[in-house]
Amino acid sequence: MTVRSWDGGTRVVAPEPPHLDRYFGSETAISGNLAVVGAWADDALGKSAGAAFVFRRVGANAWDPGQKIIALDGKALGRFGWSVAISGDYVIVGPFPNVRSAEQPTSSDEPAITPGTSGQGFLHRP
Repeated sequence: MTVRSWDGGTRVVAPEPPHLDRYFGSETAISGNLAVVGAWADDALGKSAGAAFVFRRVGANAWDPGQKIIALDGKALGRFGWSVAISGDYVIVGPFPNVRSAEQPTSSDEPAITPGTSGQGFLHRP
């Protein structure tokens, strides 16, 4: 058996304000020289509307600062970036499943489960 050692790694951090740090990286995927990182608490389109960041490897242990992806129909509590996947140059990003729209009142700050609203994802290519 051959035992290989790993290098110390490279830390990839949220390229935007620290409020993302709590959930930045809760979902990650990598393929070749691309990595996608979910940040479902991003507030750019409303509270926890969500985002994802795509990073490209630019050296042995270096990554570019990242390109932000947001949902075309993003809204508060959508939590886009809840799930991420990557294959080659294609990235798919999904929201939290079955989210009631922010306009519909709920008894708490959490999204309500609404039947029939899941089954979507957003496919991106750099």
